[in-house]
Order: sequence, then structure tokens, then C-alpha cells
Amino acid sequence: MLAALVTVAVIALVVFGGYTAYRSRLGPPAPGSETLRATICDVRRGGALRLAGFGDDGEDMVLEIATAASVRQGADEWHELTGDYRGRAVRLEWWPKPNGTKVVAYSKTTLPLAEVQVDPAALDAAKPDGPPLAALGSTFKVEESGDAIRSGALAFKTWLLYDDEKRRVLRIEKVGEEPPRACLGRVVAADAIEVVKVGSK
Repeated sequence: MLAALVTVAVIALVVFGGYTAYRSRLGPPAPGSETLRATICDVRRGGALRLAGFGDDGEDMVLEIATAASVRQGADEWHELTGDYRGRAVRLEWWPKPNGTKVVAYSKTTLPLAEVQVDPAALDAAKPDGPPLAALGSTFKVEESGDAIRSGALAFKTWLLYDDEKRRVLRIEKVGEEPPRACLGRVVAADAIEVVKVGSK
């Protein structure tokens, strides 16, 4: 009698396990499962991210990602995610680093140099290990500069500058003979960015 009960229990477990495996293989994933362990590194065009307190009035911002691109500058590479907020482009840059993902969120993009109070002549001479560059009523140190290429197509010159506390960030880009444009942002913690939707691959 006991042997028969054990046999029935084993058969029931095998059937249940097989059915569960079959449903998990063919059925739709549970709602929200794609974002459970997702980070900014997983997000693509069509995805969405929530940035705590990043809105103009200190509110949380949910940014729908309209474009995704990779940028190469020499041996270095970073990734860009861009979306629209209140009629303007907001951009996130992220780099994979040995000690974790580095993220900069730019609340304002494509600003003329006059708006960030940068002298074009001083920018032309700016380079890493050089003197600080005056901007926004303060000074910023050039950490990186040089030629870069976006998504294997658009070539441009770029400068990456940080303030003394390494919180405020300026990314300045110059495409061909066009006037340089600046992006103003700040460093944010990667684990403070919530993935709302991953988007397409």
C-alpha cells in the first residue's frame, strides 16, 4: 500500500514538473519579469527608466527611450539613451567600469556655449591635465577630449568636464564646422535608476 502511494506521488510530481516546464517554455513571461534584474545596461530603444527626483520640480522622471547609440573614442566606449521630457531631449550616458556602471544624466542638451558661459577660444585649447575651464560661474576640469564616432557613422570632437566636486558634468560636442553644443548634467548612481521597460533588442 505504501509503495503504491509513493509511486503515485512520484508520478504526480513528474507530471506537474513537466507541465510547469512546458508552460514556462511556451507561455508568456510573468508581467514585469523582464525588469526584475534589469539595469540601465539592458535598456534599448522603446524602453523606459525612472530617475528619482530628476524632474525640473524635483519630481521623479520616467524617461521613454527614443534613441540608443554607442560612442567610441579611441579605446574607450560609452552608451547613450535619449528621450523627451517637457519638449526637450534628456540623455543618459553609461560606461561599464570594473567597480560598477558609471552613469551621467544630462537634463539639458544641445545648449550654445554662451548659455553655459564657456569661451570658445578657451575650449579649443582645453585638454586633460590642462588648466580648469571657466563655466557656469565656476571652474570645470577637462577629464577627456578628442575625436569620437557615434554608432559607427557620425564623427565629432568631444570634451568631458567635471566640476571640483565631480557632481556637475558638461559634455561639449563639435560636429564639423558647426558651433559646439553643450550638455549639462550630473553623475547619478546606477542602482538609483529603475528600469520600467527594457525595450527592443
